[in-house]
Amino acid sequence: MVLHLIDLCLFAGYGLYTFVWIVVSLFYRNNLLIKDIDKSANYIVAVSGLIYLMFWIAGLYISFNDPEQSNNLQHRLSGRYAFGFWLPPVLLFVSSQLLWIPIVQKQKIARLIVGFLLFLSIEKFVLITVSLHRDYMPSSWMMYQSEPFGNLIFFVDFIFRIIIYITLSWACYFIFKNIRKQKATL
Repeated sequence: MVLHLIDLCLFAGYGLYTFVWIVVSLFYRNNLLIKDIDKSANYIVAVSGLIYLMFWIAGLYISFNDPEQSNNLQHRLSGRYAFGFWLPPVLLFVSSQLLWIPIVQKQKIARLIVGFLLFLSIEKFVLITVSLHRDYMPSSWMMYQSEPFGNLIFFVDFIFRIIIYITLSWACYFIFKNIRKQKATL
């Protein structure tokens, strides 16, 4: 549950935030407020990547100690679709840790690539791959019909994630700013 929350809210939110940041940074190049909020956003994602890895390893440890889940987990770790088990956490951790590097933080192309990797959901790719592999009969193929408000809900979800992440970055910026002020007065 925690991994899913970090993945959806923080990593996907950062991916969307990166696209917004690139557009805003084209118009406001030397604005210190935007640069400081961006530093906070990078810091949040880099720390979230470490937390994500810790929870993922803890989940593996707990699953290995449960006799019922241990056999299933061993099959998932080394089976035919083991890449689907290993790829998401490794990709999310590595791409989030790239944000500690100052060159990656400042270069728009590098940030765009990192934001895309964090926004990309590898689980969906694995589900599509497995479902096409196991159900490839032409009789199963049909046109996808979305719900009447499906596209609107998808768009509102994007906007909601961007707003949540920008709000979180803004709050962390002010917290860091107050901590710096308190250290300066001491």
